[in-house]
Amino acid sequence: MADIDDTWDDIVIDDSGSIVPPKRNTIGKEELPDARQLLPEALLESVLSKAELHEITERDAYCLIVHAPGQDWVKPLHRAIRSMSDWDDEMGRTEAPRSNSDDNGEGLIKALAGGGRVFAVSQNLALLPSAIRTSADRTIELPTMPAPILAKVIKQVTGKLPVDVPASLGAGLMFDEIVTCLRPGSTAAECVERLKNAAQRKVGIPSNGEVPALHELYGYGAAMTWATELVDDLESWRRGEIPWSSLSAAVVLSSQPGLGKTSMMQSLAKSCGIPMIATSVAAWFTSGTGYLDSVVKQVDQVFAQARAQAPCILLLDEIDALPSRNATDSRNADYWAVVITNVLTLLDGAVSGQTEGVIVVGATNHAGRLDPALVRPGRLSRVIHIDPPDEAALEGILRQHLGGDLAGEDLSVPARLAIGSSGATCVDFVKTARRTARNAKRTMKMADLIEAIAPDDHRSPELIERIAIHEAGHAVISHAIGAAKVIAISIVPKGGTGGFVMSDRIGSQSTRGDVERMVMHTLAGRAAEEIILGEPGTGSGGGADSDLAAATRFVAVLHLGTAMGEEFIYRGDARDVPSMLSMHPRIATAVEQELRKLYAETLRLTRIHADTIVAVADELMVTRHLGGQQFLDIVATIKAPREWPAGKEGIQHG
Repeated sequence: MADIDDTWDDIVIDDSGSIVPPKRNTIGKEELPDARQLLPEALLESVLSKAELHEITERDAYCLIVHAPGQDWVKPLHRAIRSMSDWDDEMGRTEAPRSNSDDNGEGLIKALAGGGRVFAVSQNLALLPSAIRTSADRTIELPTMPAPILAKVIKQVTGKLPVDVPASLGAGLMFDEIVTCLRPGSTAAECVERLKNAAQRKVGIPSNGEVPALHELYGYGAAMTWATELVDDLESWRRGEIPWSSLSAAVVLSSQPGLGKTSMMQSLAKSCGIPMIATSVAAWFTSGTGYLDSVVKQVDQVFAQARAQAPCILLLDEIDALPSRNATDSRNADYWAVVITNVLTLLDGAVSGQTEGVIVVGATNHAGRLDPALVRPGRLSRVIHIDPPDEAALEGILRQHLGGDLAGEDLSVPARLAIGSSGATCVDFVKTARRTARNAKRTMKMADLIEAIAPDDHRSPELIERIAIHEAGHAVISHAIGAAKVIAISIVPKGGTGGFVMSDRIGSQSTRGDVERMVMHTLAGRAAEEIILGEPGTGSGGGADSDLAAATRFVAVLHLGTAMGEEFIYRGDARDVPSMLSMHPRIATAVEQELRKLYAETLRLTRIHADTIVAVADELMVTRHLGGQQFLDIVATIKAPREWPAGKEGIQHG
């Protein structure tokens, strides 16, 4: 047999005949303290004065409650407190009792009744017996491990105090993750570097840097303002300059699909240097059995994980999948009531200050579907809407994803053609352009990108003309009646649409007049087809997102929920329109009559502005896209438009 290296202990064979792994011989190496013991002790000492520490360790008939910064800290803190003094009973609890046979605190109560000393530790004080919580002599709220205290522990482990200690050192790391970074035999600088690297990996930023920092993003508007302010406030909180309650750390981001809500949160996590935990209602069901107790447990675990990794971002994706209790039918109400109530309770704990360091962000494509209790003050009280990126933002997004391709090229033309696209769609444009160049075995050309954004139009000339007239009708009538400011018009196909008008609505839709103008704006495309082409096409209807559907919702809500129709009673909102109209024929008749009246007025205005609509449509058929100023320039050229007669069919133009 070969000689055994003398740095290893003798080989040991267990009862089954297996070799027990040898232990490293540490003789001759200076024994240094273990971080598993030092970390909880240091955290406790950081919040206690000498007098308070003496009271905890010496006072008779004493009950101590310790609120751990996370579930992973409960066991280490339990061990540390137990070793501080003599105790008659103790409890460390990380989850709710599963049955009546579990420890319900009888031992603690009995010990206290007899004049004894007890303590209990949990990351969620609601898990501890009520009698112990209410009668505690002292409740200690422990923060996540502060960087200065962590530096002192590093000195105890390595013998040297680290020089460069960032305020976020150790942020987002679990107890065991911190412990494994603090190794005896390492230098203080090596421990700091391990903690930095571990935190970076925990954030989940790919090594290839695919997730940009916040300052590298484009667009996002008010959401970007909120995010950049949050980064600054988080640093101030870490330095102890402001309390956690000063942070705007509980919001809902709402947008159309594909506008980058999740991507933005990844960038926010990177810029803050904290982890992001992403979850969804669908994940709560698929991660377990789907039964009620399993779903509730999944929700509990997600929030517990967030508390354990604080500071962190907890992203509740597609939060509208949690139905509003106002819209839940009686058959499913009992099931969802339990789930929703549990989520609301956990949100209260995460948002109201009971747990510092958890940034809760809901993401939805349908903010109007959210349960009102979810978005009230004290929970996710702020809903921030993300609009599609404008031309400048699209130019920046394209440049970001192009990397070294088309370096130095002016991207204003492709950005203009991409109006109405999301950031995710821009990524696809770049991939398509790269594929075209790759297949041709050459570097990318501007023509490749433009072709990806606005491919050759294979629609018939007649259909292109109809679409151009339709979109021009929306833009011109909207401008004429002051319903909205036109930002861009396009007849480049996007997804399932043949063209679109991008605009900023003028007014808040707070009056009947505001709503009526929006209805006329919505119906103007159909009116333009009827007046200029002789008959309308089917493009204004046919789906829940069509012009006709939108106009119906606008008018119906006046009658159903604003007391601006025939009835004062509230019957529902936009979501209830189809069912309410089918249930109440009289209201349906009133909505129909009002729609016809507003459409007749839209037809009248279209006859007055038909020459302008034709001029805009003719330019659209050439350029396929018009910016806001280009639109205004065309409108200004029509000095004395003629009024087209009613019933005029197929007048030639162009």
